[in-house]
Amino acid sequence: MTKDTRALVDELHNAYRDGDGERVAALIHDDIDWCIHGPDHVFSFEGPRRGKAQVMEVLATIGFADGRAIEFKEFSDTFDVVRQALGASLHVPAIAV
Repeated sequence: MTKDTRALVDELHNAYRDGDGERVAALIHDDIDWCIHGPDHVFSFEGPRRGKAQVMEVLATIGFADGRAIEFKEFSDTFDVVRQALGASLHVPAIAV
């Protein structure tokens, strides 16, 4: 049985929010290709990661205290990306040639 993408992301977010590392790990594929886009020289948790071990390691550096999430900040700089993630279609106006 497979989950749809939105349900999987919601479950992953909830597990992360709850500080449930075992549940987070269970929802991440062993060969995951993970990237938080941004200046990795400023925020060490940004940049590409490959595999469950690297992802779990970077998630732990974001701010786990006593095995629980204590802080997480992520920046999205594109309004259209957010709209699409929420399920809205992207309206691209016709361009005069």
